[in-house]
Amino acid sequence: MRLLKQCHSSLLSEWAKNVTTPENLPWLCYISVTNHCNNRCAVCAREKTMRPERGTMSMELFKRIVEQLPDTIKKVYLFKQGEPLIHPKLEEMAEYLRQKRPSMFISIHTNGILATKERVSRLFNSIDSLAISISATDAESYRNVHRTDNFEVVTQNLRDISALRLALPPDKRPHVFIDYVYQEANSHVSEEEAVEFFKSNFPGLSSIDFHWVFNFQGEIEQGNMDIYDKLPISDFPTCVWPWAAVTFLHDGKLSYCFVEPKENVFLGDITTHNFTEIWQGETWSHFRECQADKAFDTLEEEGYGCRKCSWLWSMKSQSPKNLSVGYTLSHSVGKQWDIGDTLDQSPEKILERAAALYQIGEIQQALGFSVLLEQIAPDGELLKSARELTVLCNQVLAKYNKIPLWKKTMADEGIESEDKQCRYYEIEEKK
Repeated sequence: MRLLKQCHSSLLSEWAKNVTTPENLPWLCYISVTNHCNNRCAVCAREKTMRPERGTMSMELFKRIVEQLPDTIKKVYLFKQGEPLIHPKLEEMAEYLRQKRPSMFISIHTNGILATKERVSRLFNSIDSLAISISATDAESYRNVHRTDNFEVVTQNLRDISALRLALPPDKRPHVFIDYVYQEANSHVSEEEAVEFFKSNFPGLSSIDFHWVFNFQGEIEQGNMDIYDKLPISDFPTCVWPWAAVTFLHDGKLSYCFVEPKENVFLGDITTHNFTEIWQGETWSHFRECQADKAFDTLEEEGYGCRKCSWLWSMKSQSPKNLSVGYTLSHSVGKQWDIGDTLDQSPEKILERAAALYQIGEIQQALGFSVLLEQIAPDGELLKSARELTVLCNQVLAKYNKIPLWKKTMADEGIESEDKQCRYYEIEEKK
């Protein structure tokens, strides 16, 4: 059946089956418009490890990238580890991307130093989401966290951004949030106090998001764990991102991951090859093969930092949903049914719902429907399809059969799975 063919051929299924040269193309894209930065944050490895070649992306190169983005790309971040507003043509880039891909979800993360009301006002016409990375509520903490003296500059910009957003009609307001990393340098301020600070001072923003310290592949000690050395690498997770995302650097080279800080290993160069050639090429296929085979020692020898990446142990990051649409994009498959409503549906409708849920990574729901169908579907193609979908769901879930071991190993060193999850608090009052 058509629905089952779509499930069999999906990116999620290719990942679950360890397909190293996928036919499917990615849904998520990072474009690093510059790797320059004007902060020196305590828990960022950029200054410590990044290659010396610094620069900004030319408009010509940016247009080449946009022209080659596959239709499967649903979301683009216009940054990596650099500060995107250092680029003098960031607004023009966002406008060009919006013009060429009107349905694209466009997101920018900034430290806020250059986020003046003039620049943000223009950006608001093109983007869907703006994050301001500030992890302090006073000037001294800001200095310890971000290693510059820009607290007053950033908070004034935040006041302007708050007012700008409130001046827009509710349905025209981008999602604007505080990206706050809880760490040693700000641990004297409670989460509740930080929420109150941002909520009372910047009521026009959307939310404050608390993130755990990422270790930048072993480079930031605060984010490191013992699990890398306690578990055999054969028990490591299989990262979803080599199948789901692409990262372009400022000079056209393709990084293997949007969170790697070194920019020392490249999967290709968009200035000399087209995107599909790179995505399905030998270098990227070898990288995926090592991930699937848990060959983390080989990856380490070749310069990849995956073996000690703390994102590998964030189960929300490694969710099957991140092989499809992620957590930002709203992809509804219709009104949810309770069990009584489900039994009112035809078996064909239940299969349709189950297949749709599988394709957006909601495996537990898809499996529930497929198992139900195995009980109620008449003999024939429908029953066969239900059994096929159950097999597909179980292939995905088999990738997570070590979750109890992962949780126990982290718990033994005092880390609960909740410690690797973000927490979100609304700022703007819902109307």
